Order: sequence, then C-alpha cells, then structure tokens
Amino acid sequence: MPNTKVYSVGTSKLNRMQVKGALELLSDFVKCSPDVSPRDFVVISAHKPNVEYGNKILKHLPLLEDMPPLQSADSFQGREGSISVIITGTKEGVSAGFVSDENRLS
Repeated sequence: MPNTKVYSVGTSKLNRMQVKGALELLSDFVKCSPDVSPRDFVVISAHKPNVEYGNKILKHLPLLEDMPPLQSADSFQGREGSISVIITGTKEGVSAGFVSDENRLS
C-alpha cells in the first residue's frame, strides 16, 4: 500500500493501513458475495498491535459482525479457516521480521 506507515510498538509492528485495508476487502467481499459467511474468515497477524487494532475496527463494520476476532499467528496455530488473510504489518523495504522464518509460517 502506498504511503503506508509502520509503527514500532515494543518489538512488534503496527500497520494501520494494512489492517484497515484487509478488513475493508473482506467487507466488500461479503457485500458482493451474499452466500459467503464472515464466520468462514480468519484474519491472522504475526504482530499483536495489528490484532488489537483490527479487533477495534471490526466493531464498526456491520457486514463482518459474525466474523471471528483477529488472532495472532501463535494463538491461531493448529486451527484452520476457509478464507484466510495474513497481515504482515510491514511495507516495502522493511524486513518481515520473524515471519520471514519459514518455520513460523508452517
């Protein structure tokens, strides 16, 4: 996303534009696909600040009211969802941090 800003929050990252963009994309998807249920969505981020920010925004998106809350990669481990979105919280030229370790994305 152009002109996006990544904030450092402790050792984690927060990218508000990525979080908002991902949730708006899912909201538009529900609007255009009436047979898709938000219950089937899974939104995961490696960074807790993205999860917390996303869950605040989620409360203001009526089309996603049945969607499960965003989760961190660690808390979601071992589960699955039909439609998954991963928010990295980074931008071009910035390392993906520990998510660049392929063992974290198994």
